[in-house]
Amino acid sequence: MKTLCHCLLSFCFWAASVVWITPLRAAPLPTPPPIKIPTPGEVIGLPGLSQIMSKQYAGQVKVSDCGNYIFFWFFESQSLPTDPVVVWLNGGPGASSMIGLFTENGPIMLENSDTGGLAVKAREASWNKNAHYLVIDQPAGTGLSFSAKPDSCQPTNETESTKQLYTALQQIFTVLPQFQKNPLYIFGESFAGHYIPHLGKYIIDANAHISLDKKRRTVNNAIHLNLKGLGIGDGWIDPEFQTKGMADFAYFQGLVTEPGRDQLKQVEDRCTTQLAKYNTPAYMNGTQSVPASVADLCDAVINQLVAMTGKNEYNLNLVHKYRYDDIYKYLNTESVREALHVSTSTPPWTIVNNKIGSSFKTGEMNSTIKFIADILKSDSVRILIYEGERDGCCGPAGTNQWLNKMHKMYWPAGKSFFYDYEPWMINSVHQGEFRTFPKGSSLGKATLSEVVVYGAGHLLPMDEPEAALKMLNDFIGVEPSI
Repeated sequence: MKTLCHCLLSFCFWAASVVWITPLRAAPLPTPPPIKIPTPGEVIGLPGLSQIMSKQYAGQVKVSDCGNYIFFWFFESQSLPTDPVVVWLNGGPGASSMIGLFTENGPIMLENSDTGGLAVKAREASWNKNAHYLVIDQPAGTGLSFSAKPDSCQPTNETESTKQLYTALQQIFTVLPQFQKNPLYIFGESFAGHYIPHLGKYIIDANAHISLDKKRRTVNNAIHLNLKGLGIGDGWIDPEFQTKGMADFAYFQGLVTEPGRDQLKQVEDRCTTQLAKYNTPAYMNGTQSVPASVADLCDAVINQLVAMTGKNEYNLNLVHKYRYDDIYKYLNTESVREALHVSTSTPPWTIVNNKIGSSFKTGEMNSTIKFIADILKSDSVRILIYEGERDGCCGPAGTNQWLNKMHKMYWPAGKSFFYDYEPWMINSVHQGEFRTFPKGSSLGKATLSEVVVYGAGHLLPMDEPEAALKMLNDFIGVEPSI
């Protein structure tokens, strides 16, 4: 008992001597400043531009609740207000469409000025000669488009990016209602061979819902997009058949020897053997995605070709890579961004967002031929397929193969499309070859057209600008007025 009392007494003495401290709560993290998005509007006082040009509009539109913003730049036609609207998309995935604007087919280009800065000059073969030109950076995170929450909100697949690109078009035509009824054509290159078929099918389905709701007198505030045609340049459409012909193509072009072709063919066969496993409905309609590991396996084919030849895979006439230093410098200038109504929350412009490229690698090896066939069978939207004959990755040989695969799997009516090409002439000069369906129809009337342009590579409008403009005008059915 004494011991117990002693212990209790000792405890009381200790307790009385202790200073009890209430734990401090961690200070709340500072709230990030709200993202301010300038209202899209007319571009006035574009730095470096001294020439008088048609009106321009630019800005960023919100395309998701979690904070994705898409950048657009719209140039009015140099001809008529009623001219078609032509959308331009670069590929990647994650490559900025500003590459196309400044170096391929846009109304403006950059040159070094006499004062040492950059001057904005008009492009002679601009695609806004007889059309309104709308260039879009997408998905969010690409170019001057951005995501407020890139780790959780940025699109990671084509289903998400297609929906947001459609939303962007809805928002843009809300900002520019005067162009809602103009014929709409969507063009792009490379991985746009995925973007465009997905978007085209989405628009057709959405328009059908709008029409049905109108008949039912159901409220639907969506804009009926007046889609008339799609143009896919050197598109990544059916990886199996576009990869399968690379070794023979390189050999017959004189780029590799016979042993080199055989070596390349071994790498090619490892890829296409895997891809053949994914010609099932779930993968062809996009509900399932080919794994990223298959993309890594198949990337080895073009990488091997470049290593063996030392050529630029996008144009086999070249050995150098493309450089975009001037675009980088220009679009990261504060005064330029202000003129384009770009939010200060937008990260620096880069050529490509590698994070998007990595995210989209799952699904990169899916085929989009079923989407193209479904669009053709809708009988409401025409399609132009075009490619440069010197393209090492998405050239004519692979295109012919996937077109034939599409015919056999999904488009039996297209059998008559497979006939000998006809000469494609510009001012009596043989510039390439073409074929159309129905046979004998013009580019401006055909359901499906294919044009192969001599001397051009993957970036066809850059390599052969006059031929590209002629092809565009023929397809959209306008007579050059200037």
